[in-house]
Amino acid sequence: MVKHRPVFENLITEIGNMWPQRQVDEEEHKIISSALREIKIFVKGYHWCNNYLMLSFLYPPFWELIKRLSGEKWEPKLHFIYWLPFDPLQPVYFECMLALQTWQAMTVIWTNMSGDFMFCLFLSHITTQFNLLSVRIRKLIYVPVDQQLIESYPLGQYSEEYLRKNKEAVDSYTPQQWEEKHFKEITEIVLQHQALIRLSRDIENMYSLTLLVNVVNSSLVICFCGFCSVVVEKWNETAYKSFLVTALSQTWFVCWYGQKLLDSVVEKWNETAYKSFLVTALSQTWFVCWYGQKLLDSSEGVAQAVYNSGWYRASKKIRRSLMIMLHRSQKGVGVTTYGFSVISLASYSTIIKTSWSYFTLLLNFSNK
Repeated sequence: MVKHRPVFENLITEIGNMWPQRQVDEEEHKIISSALREIKIFVKGYHWCNNYLMLSFLYPPFWELIKRLSGEKWEPKLHFIYWLPFDPLQPVYFECMLALQTWQAMTVIWTNMSGDFMFCLFLSHITTQFNLLSVRIRKLIYVPVDQQLIESYPLGQYSEEYLRKNKEAVDSYTPQQWEEKHFKEITEIVLQHQALIRLSRDIENMYSLTLLVNVVNSSLVICFCGFCSVVVEKWNETAYKSFLVTALSQTWFVCWYGQKLLDSVVEKWNETAYKSFLVTALSQTWFVCWYGQKLLDSSEGVAQAVYNSGWYRASKKIRRSLMIMLHRSQKGVGVTTYGFSVISLASYSTIIKTSWSYFTLLLNFSNK
């Protein structure tokens, strides 16, 4: 963010200026409200999913400290195990290392979560602007309703709405005036379309290498977490674990003297760490790929909007401009992983297939 601060500021400014400053119609309102509702659900769901992941990893050592303070037998544990030139389980060293590893885990999870939020938020807003641009293109050219254009068709509905709002212009404009009006609107549409493509490229330049590392890392994380869930945690015991957690949590609220039972809950909780990590990794990769797919679909939707407009009623000059926009829009705008692949649901499927291949390979070695 420090390195690309001018780019971030420009993204926020330009996207903010693109939002309609006028009263929007029902179709535009539906697009905007749906996009804002989706991103709100994503932010909340992804936030709590990551916080649960963090809690599942950070909880066990602190529970041991609580047992120590209550005078019971306890076993010192740390979140992560790595080589140190001293014994980290000795007094003072243990407390310092626990605080350091807690800070490390929180920093990593919240930093990654913030980066994913920014990426998906930018793509969500650009996708919304592409969809609003498509609506504007479909309503660009007025086509009178007749035997060829039925009123129930989308273009007929747009034309009837345009006639109600601009009846005086429809009755009085000459062909030259229509051409000037359409050319002015097309110029604004083309400039906005180019700006959206440029902003998408800015996001790709900032996130491209990070997305490549994310895709490779996600494949390995999903593979190893699935392997640990099956081999270490015994995945088929999940139903009994969830039942036990529910029953014992009720006992915790009813009576403090169920502490021994609560210890077993903690033990079972610790065994679900890999599963929570697996679910989080799958959801994180899916959200990134899903918003990449939405960007592709919305950018290609501009070409469909040009085709569905009343282009055949426009002058040759206007049709030529629309034809250029049609050809440009047929190539979707997407974010790539440093040029290797486009972030989309197809790439998510590739990640899952790769992870499954690694997983089966590890499982075969484990069985041998």
